[in-house]
Amino acid sequence: MLFLILHIILISGFGLFLKDAKNRGHRMNPIGFMNYLTALLISGWSAAQAGSFESTRLTFAFGVTNGVAYAFGFVLVTLGMRLSGIVVTIAVVRLSLVVPIVFAILFWNEIPNVWQTVGILLACCALPLLGTKSPPSDVGKKTRGVSLTFPPQQGRVRKRGEKLSNGQIPTFSRSHVPTFREGGVGHGLGFLVVAFLFINSGVSRLAMKAFNEMCPIEQKPM
Repeated sequence: MLFLILHIILISGFGLFLKDAKNRGHRMNPIGFMNYLTALLISGWSAAQAGSFESTRLTFAFGVTNGVAYAFGFVLVTLGMRLSGIVVTIAVVRLSLVVPIVFAILFWNEIPNVWQTVGILLACCALPLLGTKSPPSDVGKKTRGVSLTFPPQQGRVRKRGEKLSNGQIPTFSRSHVPTFREGGVGHGLGFLVVAFLFINSGVSRLAMKAFNEMCPIEQKPM
C-alpha cells in the first residue's frame, strides 16, 4: 500500500510539474529528456546493486516495448494537457490499468472479485466521457483575438479612439484569445489523443505485467 500511495503522489506530482512548466513557457522536450536520464541512472545503479546485468531476449523485448511506449507517452501527455487538461490526461493514464487487467484475466487466470469487477466496468464507462468536453456558451461573442464592447455599427469602419454618435469611445479588449481547443478542432483531436494515450499507456503496463509473469524477477533492474 505504501508503494501504491507513493506511486500516485509521484505520477500526479510529475503531471503538475509539467503543467506548471508549460504555463511558465518552458520547453517540454528537455524536461522529458532529463526525466529519462534520471531514470536511466537510477536503473543502472539498481542493476549494479543487484550484481547482475544478465538479460534474456524476452526481458529485453519487454523492456524496449515499455521504454518506447513511455517515451511516446510523454509526447501524448504534453499534447493531452494542452487539448484536454491535466485532469483528463492523468485520469486516462490511471485508467489504462484496465488493459493489463483484462489480459491477466484472459491469459493468467487472475479472477477479480465482485468489487474489482465493478471498478473495471466503471473505468470502461468513464473512458468515453473523458474524451468529451462541453461546448463554450459564449461562442457568438468570440472573435479572432479581439472582442468589442460596443454593438456592431453599420457603415464605415471606425478608428481606435474615434467617438460614436452618442459621444462614447469604443473600447477594444483582448481578454479572450481563442485557444487551439476552441472552434471544434480541439474536440476531435483531443478525443484521438485521449484514445492513443490510453492504448499507449496500456501497452506499457501490459509489458510490465508480462515481464512479471514470464521473465525471471531478478532481471527486473535490467
